[in-house]
Amino acid sequence: MITYIEAFIASKTLSLNSQKAYRYDLQQFSQV
Repeated sequence: MITYIEAFIASKTLSLNSQKAYRYDLQQFSQV
């Protein structure tokens, strides 16, 4: 799952803060 998250983030051109927000949100979602 983490690999998917990293690949997803890498496919986007996001600022560092946006990357952190995406990663945090996706991690929370994956734990539900």
